[in-house]
Amino acid sequence: MKKYLNILLVFVMVFALTGCGKKGEVKSKTPNEVLADVLKNDNSLKEAKVDLAAQIKMNYGGMSIDGNFTVGASVVNQDGTIKGLIELGENPIVGKGTFYLDNKSVYYSSKLLDTMYGIETENNDWIIANIDDETDSSITEDFNNLDLKNIDVNKIFTDKDFYLISRNGDIGTYRLVISKDLLVRIDKSYDQNSTETYDDFTSNVNIDINIDEKSNRIIKISVDLMDALKDVDFGEDADLKGSIEKMNFDVTISYDNVVVDIPAEVKENAIVADDYISKVQDLLVGE
Repeated sequence: MKKYLNILLVFVMVFALTGCGKKGEVKSKTPNEVLADVLKNDNSLKEAKVDLAAQIKMNYGGMSIDGNFTVGASVVNQDGTIKGLIELGENPIVGKGTFYLDNKSVYYSSKLLDTMYGIETENNDWIIANIDDETDSSITEDFNNLDLKNIDVNKIFTDKDFYLISRNGDIGTYRLVISKDLLVRIDKSYDQNSTETYDDFTSNVNIDINIDEKSNRIIKISVDLMDALKDVDFGEDADLKGSIEKMNFDVTISYDNVVVDIPAEVKENAIVADDYISKVQDLLVGE
């Protein structure tokens, strides 16, 4: 199950991160030509704001979730230095929270640790976590290995995998159908010797993508996982399958006037998680 969710996240991230380009005149193009223009866009991503809205209803392991969840993420590339802001909306899992990214340092509120450990405090500390060089290099290598610009779209995608649903002015709404056969073709495009068959990927996943064809930018991605989950083998998590009643996601993306300001007091006063745990140790007895 986790493998397939990771596959979907990769698709979302790939399309979102390659959707930034110059504006031009819209020409009549086939769906594959539209997709190729998005993937081959040679303008580096300088700034983007991504808003995710999820609707989830499930009851599993004594935990009931029913509601809308929002996450907003802004990223700015300032001469090679990445700054980011992630804002979690209300949710029953970790609660509201704010994360800042300053190149290889992540800052977050101690309230998130309070929620994770099931304690209540009046503390309002900022926690710093550093991304080590090995992890940073691994992430960079993974994205570099995608080599999106050299993908031969026509060899991978058929008219059943990616097609136009509707068009409103410059905005085309396309459907990407993630199927077992498509996953095999994608694997083969990177490694001709791949033997992965994805035989246990028994359901197709439909992802609707809104593309501004004038700028070759993806502006919205939507997916409803309920149909796909019906035939998925959850293995040891079989009980989870019947507990999910609703699970859909909408991602909207904007590319202009994105600003990320990290307050000075956050960086100056941040402490590491171990120091905060020591600070609240008396409340963690029995944890």
